[in-house]
Amino acid sequence: HRMKLKVEWAYETNWPNFAADMQANKFDVLCSGYWANPVQAKFALSTIPLFYQPAYLVTRVDDHRFDKDVYKINDSSITLAVLDNDVPDTMADELFPHIKRSRLSQQTAFSQVFQEVATKRADVTIGSYEDIQGFVKNNPGKLKAITDQPLRYFSKTFQMPTDATT
Repeated sequence: HRMKLKVEWAYETNWPNFAADMQANKFDVLCSGYWANPVQAKFALSTIPLFYQPAYLVTRVDDHRFDKDVYKINDSSITLAVLDNDVPDTMADELFPHIKRSRLSQQTAFSQVFQEVATKRADVTIGSYEDIQGFVKNNPGKLKAITDQPLRYFSKTFQMPTDATT
């Protein structure tokens, strides 16, 4: 309002396609909170953070291997479920270089990473409190955050084309 801009909700996109859609001038700004991601920085600029969101390590309710030390997951015998090239995937490169990955397509619904853990196709995943609670509400008694302490905090931003000048 102060900038005298009119918002026009003109186009609906999804996470895997938003950068290409934006570069194709289908819209000017992705007005949805997005975890700023260094992989996406080649394709989209992030605004200053709107807020910071904690990310947690998640495992099955009956899996206690990591309760005392979350870094025990940094082992080639442990599998992390992620969407390919999503923020948790790039975070694991830094924090857990030895962990095995179960990479799902970017076209996959994010809730599927939780399903991979719940059905024992993976041992752990990483998610926001809101995403975890959404899954737990529909699948009680399946998953838990390994600790009450977040693994990391991520900035939630809007995304703009890399050639944005105004």
